[in-house]
Amino acid sequence: MKQKLNDQQAWIGFAVLLVLVAGLGVKSRQTARTVLQAASNQGGSAVHSSDDPHGIISITYRDSLIAEAETNLSNPFRHSTVAVPTTVSRQPAATPTVRKPTEPKLLTLLYDEVGPCVQINVGNDRSGWLHVGEEFQGWNVDEIANSAVTVSRAGHRVVLK
Repeated sequence: MKQKLNDQQAWIGFAVLLVLVAGLGVKSRQTARTVLQAASNQGGSAVHSSDDPHGIISITYRDSLIAEAETNLSNPFRHSTVAVPTTVSRQPAATPTVRKPTEPKLLTLLYDEVGPCVQINVGNDRSGWLHVGEEFQGWNVDEIANSAVTVSRAGHRVVLK
């Protein structure tokens, strides 16, 4: 009797596993279809061509497709109706302070003699691939060396390493 119960539980567990795998397969197929449909609608290509020998344009395009797909997804492990406890401060409101602009952070540096490029992060926003002279959120790329990048904004220069 006990063996029969264990066998039934094993088969039920196997059936649940098959349903989960099938559900994940359907979701993956939908995501792939969405990304491919977006690529065909926008006329872009995720594969580099002869006018883009390093593939920088196609990498940027592919990154934008991934970022677009990620923004449409919700976190399945976070329940949206759960209230986050907050603390109430009984101190008087302070006068607002002048906020210093967020300085960029270096994410990726691809250096070669022909066309060096860089990705920076300002706040929570990631730039595409930038070359010397290009701008992202007011920060202009002044110089790209093999180990550092110099950016400036309104006369304020920052060296990112």
